Parts: sequence; C-alpha cells; structure tokens
Amino acid sequence: VLDDILTSNDVKEAMTETDETSSIVSQLEKKMSSITSDLSSCKKEMEQVKGQRYGAERIEREIDLSERIAGLQAKEKVVSGHLKRARKRLIMLQEADRFVALPLL
Repeated sequence: VLDDILTSNDVKEAMTETDETSSIVSQLEKKMSSITSDLSSCKKEMEQVKGQRYGAERIEREIDLSERIAGLQAKEKVVSGHLKRARKRLIMLQEADRFVALPLL
C-alpha cells in the first residue's frame, strides 16, 4: 500500500496518509511515554519493597511488581517496534510529499 501511495501522483492521498501516519506516531509516542513512566515507577517501588522486612507480604508484593514490570517491558518492546516502523513510514511519506508537491518544469 505504501509503495502504491509513493508511486502515485495523487497529492491528496499522499497528504492524507502523511497526516494519518503523523497522528499514529504521536499516539505511539504518548503511549511509549506512559509505559516508560509506569515502568520507572514500578522499578522505584520494587527498590522500596526490597528494603522492607522479609516476609510473606514483601514476597507477594515483589511477585506482583515483577509481573507488572515484565508486562510493561513487553509492551515497551511492542510499542517501540510499531513506533520505529511508523516513523520510518512517516519519513518516506514526507519525502514523497516534497517530490509530489514540486511542480514539473
């Protein structure tokens, strides 16, 4: 689909696709920021928990936090992959927009 857009001379379609991709990049960046913040909070909380007296409560909290951290790291990896691809797509579209917008001499 991207190749079709890049090779077509339809300026409107290319600009629409660029706008949509830009929006996706923005949403993914916000999601990544949220995940990074949550991950940082969980890791800080894990450090605090490890400083507590050893017991069943501490073990249970460590397990919960470990699961949460693992889940956030998995999400981070997935979102990072999508963000990388979306940014690459956006760059390609923006470059194509520049060429499509140039008048033929």
